[in-house]
Amino acid sequence: MDIRWKLEKENRILKRLLKDGFFWMNFTSRDCDGCTRETAIKFTSLEEFYKEEESTAESSDGSFSFTLARQYPDGTHDLNEDYSGGQWETYY
Repeated sequence: MDIRWKLEKENRILKRLLKDGFFWMNFTSRDCDGCTRETAIKFTSLEEFYKEEESTAESSDGSFSFTLARQYPDGTHDLNEDYSGGQWETYY
């Protein structure tokens, strides 16, 4: 991962923490069977986020991403809607 990109991301997160006391991350994952999950997770510290990111990396069997949710001028956020599905959902 590019260090500059990581520092810029962390800087944006820290600005949100200072301003609001929390930040939202949109989470998306896809496992090896093609199943997907999308959700939004609220964090109150950078450490809390990094623990979740590390835990996800250790248990993931596919790709995943955490993206800082866009915040609108009125204070609302562009959050992922909760979704789980994919290949296996047709069997349930």
